Amino acid sequence: MMNYNEHRDGRRVPVGCSATVRLLATNTSFCGTCHDISVHGMCLHTNVMPHRDEELEVTVIPPLMETGVLAEPLAVRAQVKRCRVVEPDMRYELGVEIVSVLSTAKTTDHDSEAISLS
Repeated sequence: MMNYNEHRDGRRVPVGCSATVRLLATNTSFCGTCHDISVHGMCLHTNVMPHRDEELEVTVIPPLMETGVLAEPLAVRAQVKRCRVVEPDMRYELGVEIVSVLSTAKTTDHDSEAISLS
């Protein structure tokens, strides 16, 4: 059955990673959680509600992988496409479109060179 409330196209990968968000208009930074990510966008949970179409710089901080592999953060410039209240005056869900990738995640371990995931 088709979900007509779903406006995103493309597969989303649940990540649940910490993220830092910077509002480009005011240079204000705050923390959040990257709930899921896709090729074209991501879903963020934050305690700040920006305006629709506001531009952000988002850095997703991956957890230490169980295998001992370290991953570099993924930094993107994004634009807010939707925002909804999750908990009144406390938590918001932001749907953002990735406008450009500022840095790509790479993984490294003790025995290999960096591998680009882009």
